[in-house]
Amino acid sequence: MQKIGIIGAMDMEVALIKDALEGVQQTEVAQSTYYIGRLGGHQVVLTCCGIGKVNAAISAQVLCSVYGVDCIINTGIAGNLAADLKLGDVVLAQKVLYHDFDPDIFAQCPPHQKVLLPDSGLCDRIAAGLTALGANFRCGVVATGDEFVQSSQRKADIIARTGADCAEMEGAAIGHVAARNGVPFAVVRCLSDDADDAAESTYENFAAHTAQLGARLLIDVIRGL
Repeated sequence: MQKIGIIGAMDMEVALIKDALEGVQQTEVAQSTYYIGRLGGHQVVLTCCGIGKVNAAISAQVLCSVYGVDCIINTGIAGNLAADLKLGDVVLAQKVLYHDFDPDIFAQCPPHQKVLLPDSGLCDRIAAGLTALGANFRCGVVATGDEFVQSSQRKADIIARTGADCAEMEGAAIGHVAARNGVPFAVVRCLSDDADDAAESTYENFAAHTAQLGARLLIDVIRGL
């Protein structure tokens, strides 16, 4: 039995997962709630960290230091940066990076890393689960920054600098903390908008649906791990 840490930024990204847990116990650490229960053959520690890199990093460190998880999975929604992906598709990170921070500036101050690599074994198992479920997904690049991308110009800039398939606000911070702690991690994101000039209205219409879709997929994937 693995102890799997799961982090989502918003309630709508984790609510279905919380409801799927069996034998749930609830604890509070650093003003965040952690739900400990069983899902499939695994123990799960689930939390809603709040939006942004700092909140995500705090929760990732708590999962490592307080709960001693064997791996961390970041779930949630993201803005689509890829022309050949559509709303509701999934990006499973092969790489995560920051689009609003350049580690090269601080190269003399390790352990900043330009690209963070999710655990290949964990990602292979998640990919196999997504394939078995018939999900339309891509193993690609996830770019993280403290902004909701809602400009076609900003979108083009992020694509040009990172080659990312989607943009979100927590994945690289979670990966950064996991890597520092030697804990395997994965980032799984369901696309809720196109990160363009219409992103705000698209998000309002599709965010809840895609968040629930992503949560259902992750529940089934974990049950099959």
